[in-house]
Amino acid sequence: MRPLRLTLQAFGPYAGKEVIDFTKLGNRTMFVITGKTGAGKTTIFDGICFAIYGKASGEDRSGTDLRSHFADPETLTEVSLLFSLRGQTYYIVRSPQQEKKKARGDGMTTVNAKAELYRITDQGEKQIIASNVRETEEKIKELIQLDAHQFRQILMIPQGEFRKLLVSDSKEKEAILQKLFHTEMYKKIEEKLKEEADQLKSIVQQRKQEQERLLKSIRTQNSELLEALHQEIVDPQRILDLLSSELKEWRSQYESIKSEISDKQVQCDQLKEQITQGKAILDQFTLKRQLEEEKTKLERQIEEVEKQQLEVERAKKAAKLDQQENQCRRLHAEIQELEKRKQIFQNQLAEIEPQLEAAQKNWEEEQAKEEERKRAVEAVSRLKALENDIQSYEEETIALDKMEAQWKELQQEKQTYSDQLEKIEERLEQKNTLLSELEQTKLALLQRERLIEKTERIVNRLLKYQDEQHRKERILSALTVANEQLQATERALLDAKATVRHLEKEWFDGQAGILAQNLQEHEPCPVCGSVHHPAPAQYKQELPSEEDLNSAKEKAAEVEQRKQEAERRFFQLQLEMKTIENSKEEIQKELENLFPNFSEESLSSDIRSQQSSLQELKLRQQEDKKALLKEQELKTEAEQLTVEKQQVENALEKCLETVDEIEKQMMMKRANIERMNTQIPENLRSKSAFQKALQERIQYQESLQKSYDEAQKRYQELNMSMVKLQSRVEEVTNTLLEKTKQMDLERNTFKQMLKEEGFPDYRHYEKAKRTEEENKMLENTIQEFWERYRYVSSRMDELERVLAGIQIPDLNRFNQKLNEIMEELAQLDEKRTSTLLTIQNNEMIYQNVTDINKELEQLEEQYKTFGHLYEITKGQNPHRLTFERYVLAAFLDDILLSANERLAKMTGGRYRMLRKRDRSKGNVQSGLELLIYDQYTGQTRHVKTLSGGESFKASLSLALGMADVVQSYAGGISLETMFIDEGFGTLDPESLDQAIEALMDIQDSGRLVGIISHVPELKERIDARLEVISTQNGSHTKFHIFY
Repeated sequence: MRPLRLTLQAFGPYAGKEVIDFTKLGNRTMFVITGKTGAGKTTIFDGICFAIYGKASGEDRSGTDLRSHFADPETLTEVSLLFSLRGQTYYIVRSPQQEKKKARGDGMTTVNAKAELYRITDQGEKQIIASNVRETEEKIKELIQLDAHQFRQILMIPQGEFRKLLVSDSKEKEAILQKLFHTEMYKKIEEKLKEEADQLKSIVQQRKQEQERLLKSIRTQNSELLEALHQEIVDPQRILDLLSSELKEWRSQYESIKSEISDKQVQCDQLKEQITQGKAILDQFTLKRQLEEEKTKLERQIEEVEKQQLEVERAKKAAKLDQQENQCRRLHAEIQELEKRKQIFQNQLAEIEPQLEAAQKNWEEEQAKEEERKRAVEAVSRLKALENDIQSYEEETIALDKMEAQWKELQQEKQTYSDQLEKIEERLEQKNTLLSELEQTKLALLQRERLIEKTERIVNRLLKYQDEQHRKERILSALTVANEQLQATERALLDAKATVRHLEKEWFDGQAGILAQNLQEHEPCPVCGSVHHPAPAQYKQELPSEEDLNSAKEKAAEVEQRKQEAERRFFQLQLEMKTIENSKEEIQKELENLFPNFSEESLSSDIRSQQSSLQELKLRQQEDKKALLKEQELKTEAEQLTVEKQQVENALEKCLETVDEIEKQMMMKRANIERMNTQIPENLRSKSAFQKALQERIQYQESLQKSYDEAQKRYQELNMSMVKLQSRVEEVTNTLLEKTKQMDLERNTFKQMLKEEGFPDYRHYEKAKRTEEENKMLENTIQEFWERYRYVSSRMDELERVLAGIQIPDLNRFNQKLNEIMEELAQLDEKRTSTLLTIQNNEMIYQNVTDINKELEQLEEQYKTFGHLYEITKGQNPHRLTFERYVLAAFLDDILLSANERLAKMTGGRYRMLRKRDRSKGNVQSGLELLIYDQYTGQTRHVKTLSGGESFKASLSLALGMADVVQSYAGGISLETMFIDEGFGTLDPESLDQAIEALMDIQDSGRLVGIISHVPELKERIDARLEVISTQNGSHTKFHIFY
């Protein structure tokens, strides 16, 4: 990723829109960013990081805190970045959630965060590929393939974070490297192994509890087995062996019980057979007695049954006569019906004869009106010939009336348009006059804005001068105190050094006296080697101890440290005083140009006066702006009025054209109507009058024709009805004669059949009659009686033969013996069931415990594997490293391999960073601390012992190495940019050269390197500078390219 153009708006110290065009660097790949502290150098990096990820470059700055305090309230905070990546150009624009003044009324409204990402085509067009924050973040992650934390570590090394990774302990490094390399997976593996081990352990415990429960549920009376079950430590295998032996005994006992039950069952079956046979004999004796009673009862019914047989025979004979009787009845009914019809037809003939005479007379009268009907038809034809002329006359008259009404409406409309046009022209003239006045207001506003800007600068400079004056007073007071403190510490230091010199002399003299006590003439002195000792030192009793001497030196060193701090504070205050005086001098020069009457004596009154003038100017400016707010509204209204005027003029012109056209048409209609008046009678000129006259003539003609048609139809209908009725009367009379003859013949035949069947008269015949169903039921009843009688008689004879010589059996004795055997069987079956349940229960326990033992062996073997792996991954190993930390250590080794190449160049091969591999004391996790190996001493020490400059070189090397490794593990992404924020001020000239050479190696690979620094040598070595210039109204930037 290589930035091409960064745009900051209301962001950090940048109040307005600030555009930083990195393409101005050309082929240069290294540039330095300079400017005063707080000017906004780091904000450039914040802007790049915020544009891409919505986060600042440092962890202590968030997007919502980066709004500019210099910005106008109506200007929204927004950052955009044009960058290139893998041969493609992209444009991203982003704004944080922020507060904005409401468009109407007071108060603020919240504007949600926004983000959009575009791809720039070869033709320079923008193609949107993400339109909101979520889509943009997903697309950025897909394009750059790094999260924000990795991006900051690879592309940006923010201020204050150089030494964080270098001097942090194992736990802190673990947190940093976890974010970079996303090693949560290895932590999850450790957790998964723990979960598996805990789960296996829990299952083993559950299975052992299940095993114990099963063993306690064994049913036994075996003393040895009971003793084994009640021991404190149960031996499952011994119990299973004892249970196996007991199961064999139980099975033998079960077979014995089954054999005994089988014998008893045979006895029981034999008794049941005897009881069944006895019951059958008793049933036969009972049946014989019942049959005797039933036969006696049936013999008493024989006489009645014979009478019923006779009735059946008579009913059959009567059924033969029933058909002939029905035939006579049917003929009688038909004769009666024919007589009724004959009478009806005769009555109808009597009614029609007078009606026919009247209809004939009416029809003859209608025939006489033939001439009148012809005249009515001719009158209707004449009127219909005038119908088209009447229709045309009516239409022309209506059209003329409509035209006259329309002409009147158009006259009113014409007047309306004229009035509207006059009013619009008047309003338009008023709007144009107001617009001309606003133009003058705009000119006055521009002049007033310049004056306000100048006055604001004067007020700001006066306030700044006043602040500097107050600061000068505070610094003078502090300077006096610092000078007194410095003089006091100098005096204390002289006293402390004198004390040290005095104690040293006393101590050395004392040591000489001690040596002199043991000197012997002609023996060499242990100090100088002389054998002569003309003036040996005198031994003193009271000597200062070495502790007293060291204490005095420490006190002197402490006083000297306080003196240095006081001296540094004094010089710092002097420098601040000089800075304030320079600042006051610059402000005074600026004020003299802006405000010729400026004097320090009248500073307070000048500030009040200028602030009052500024407030008045701003008040008048607001009034002018408020007036100008109406300008667009007035322009819009004027444009609308112009459009309305054109519309009304067009409508008026169209209205006049329509009036001329209608007047021409009205003249033509009037001429045509005058011509028709000469052809149409006056009383028929209206359509309604014509229709009424025509309708009357048509109705009269139709009534004449209708009377004729009705009279003719009535006569024809009555004449036809007369003929039909005469024919029907004759037909019914002939049929009646035939039916009467047939009735006499059928009646004689019925009488003859009564005699033949043996019925003396019709009364006896009627009594013998039965329905076919009744007769059938009676026959069935008789047949069933004789069949039952025969069955009972034959069955009695059969039982008498079977039971001859047989005694009645004693069933009570058999049942008593059966009950005794059944009780014995129940007891044996209960014993068998109990034995079987005991066997099944113990067999089930034996099988389940055996299965559990096998399962426990497998589970314990698995637990050994997972438990051992978990112990290793959680750090219970010789290296005291968790699995995740082991992986992180491998990543750190890769980082150190890359970092040491750069560190060797920066330190002339003196230093090399190493990962501490020794185990920490106790249970503390270790393995990620860093040591430094010094080639000069051949020893290793902790990185915290490095000096400031050495720490910077080690930190820079580590950061660059980390960037290389993270980039390679992120898929070898080509990121062509790196920014470094501060840190070079701690380097000596030689170290600075070495650091720059290392950075040169980076830029040789084509990577763009941006550096924030206040080091003058660094600015001189790099020929491209981005200067950040701060002002009272915010900051702005400017590129300086030196050739």
